Amino acid sequence: MIQLADAKSGDLPDLKINQQSVQWTELQMQLRDIFQARAAKVAFVQGEDEVDFEYVAYVIDTARAAGVERVGLLPREMAAR
Repeated sequence: MIQLADAKSGDLPDLKINQQSVQWTELQMQLRDIFQARAAKVAFVQGEDEVDFEYVAYVIDTARAAGVERVGLLPREMAAR
């Protein structure tokens, strides 16, 4: 799961893949490494309400460029489970 959280400082939201912090500049490389070995090329993206959708859209586009075939949006209440 790719999570975007409202940044405490700075302009870009905090970014995590599977609970591990990731730099925005490394997002595509990290996703490519993760999904290269996976048979199912499906990723889920969850963003806090405070995060502008432009960042969510960027993550979706980047995931697709990294080889992810399907990207789903995960509602906030589902991520808390």
